[in-house]
Amino acid sequence: MVRILLAILFILVCFFASFGVRKLPSPIGTVILIFMILIVALRPSTMVDYIGYVNDYKYKSEHSEPIYQLLYYVLHKINFKVIAFFFVMAVLTVTIKWYAIKRMTNLVVLSLLLWLSNIIVIQDMIAIRAALASSLLLWIIYFKVSEQKVIVWLFFALAVCAHYSALVFVFIPFMSAIKDYRKGYLAALILAMFFPLLNMSILDLMPSISSAYDYLVEVYKDQKEANPYNILVLARVLIAFILWGSLYKIESKNKYYTLSIKVYTIGCILFFLFWKQVSVAFRLGELLWVTEIIIYPYLMYLFGNRNKSICKFIPIIISIIFFLINMTNNKYWYA
Repeated sequence: MVRILLAILFILVCFFASFGVRKLPSPIGTVILIFMILIVALRPSTMVDYIGYVNDYKYKSEHSEPIYQLLYYVLHKINFKVIAFFFVMAVLTVTIKWYAIKRMTNLVVLSLLLWLSNIIVIQDMIAIRAALASSLLLWIIYFKVSEQKVIVWLFFALAVCAHYSALVFVFIPFMSAIKDYRKGYLAALILAMFFPLLNMSILDLMPSISSAYDYLVEVYKDQKEANPYNILVLARVLIAFILWGSLYKIESKNKYYTLSIKVYTIGCILFFLFWKQVSVAFRLGELLWVTEIIIYPYLMYLFGNRNKSICKFIPIIISIIFFLINMTNNKYWYA
């Protein structure tokens, strides 16, 4: 039922995007927002990690981050069942992303379409702790560009409290939102892509001098390696090169674009650097790749202002491909 509802919602938004609608009328947007919250909250019990979250809530896991400890405590105090936890998380992750998108882009419908095609499944419905952290990442970028330093650090702290891997966001407050350093980012990405060819990960280059290093090696030594050259990762890298190549055509249309493409590229770089530790590679990549919902829609300006009516179908086609992959991937829906 949830998959059917998600498909209907995707088709509806795809319809609006196909006719060049950029922003939804408020009543329609509100209805879509409510349905997205319901879809995320009422995920099938067969989905990946569902049972883990149920057990964490039931036994008030001590290994969860502070935000979840607080939620567990409050909801247990008022005797709410686990479904209440899923609803609270759905409201938080969906609404935080929703309003970030409305603030950060004028191509709201295309961003929404990309969100429904991919992020809503792999994050909002599965990796819900990471989903909250990545939602806050969008606001970190927003406030960084707005030069509100205190709020940037506040949202960074909240993101870490939502998921400890959000510590990787620590570099964002120190990044320039204006200077692009395009050659440096592309050179770093190309260099990172050689790590799998050399059968190296970043941990191999770290001196074994700390307990933290030894712990990481011990945890991930028996883990399956990620395939760094699978079609989706290579497609993301290709899109990164295309978007960097079109930077000067696009950055004047969205002041958040430059910083967003940097964060996206760092996600690609980290994926290749940690390719031997598959959970780390995908976690860090997916946390930072949430920026795709902001930057991918601007592929419609690939040739400047010419042929926009045709190029708008580039992000739409990407969305359809993502959506079909996620809807047919039974590893997501049947753990």
